Amino acid sequence: MNLYYTGANEFLGIQQSSILSLGGFISNSLIPNGSLGNLFGGLSKKTLQEKTRTILGIAFKNNFEENKKLANLKITLIVEDILTFPFIVKVGKEIVKGDDFLKGYSLQTISNKNSIPYNVEFVNLNESIFQVEVDFKIDYNKYIGLWFIREIDESKLEDFYSNEKLIERFSENQKNKKEDLFNFNVEFEFDLED
Repeated sequence: MNLYYTGANEFLGIQQSSILSLGGFISNSLIPNGSLGNLFGGLSKKTLQEKTRTILGIAFKNNFEENKKLANLKITLIVEDILTFPFIVKVGKEIVKGDDFLKGYSLQTISNKNSIPYNVEFVNLNESIFQVEVDFKIDYNKYIGLWFIREIDESKLEDFYSNEKLIERFSENQKNKKEDLFNFNVEFEFDLED
């Protein structure tokens, strides 16, 4: 499988920024191995204070075996320290529109990182073992759209601020104008079908 950013000016155009991956044309820019570890980037004091929502639209391509459909996708979120994880992360799927002979393939476009795409049903990744199964099949060389949302979980903010080590690290980063990073390791499991 390959994961691609969206938000290109044309189908398979260059677009290498997660911040600009807000739907629209699928780019030719692969999400590098390991970048899903910090899928949403850093956490700033402003994000916590304003409880900002962040959203990301990516394309998931089946490029395994010719004539094999990719099915039964399972997405697992792994977090470094779940006790101090002050977020809710959700995932939703979107059927990709387009074809090879017209403008190409695209997701719907949202105006900014706080918008929500229409007709996308989101499920919460922050339950028990942090897994969700997304029911779809993708033909060889075709795409499915995946939307990720990160929202601040207000019920966890008190515990987040009460953790002395986190406060110390966060405060030090703020002095140095840095953002606090939390690793969002997203793993995928799937089956291949004829």
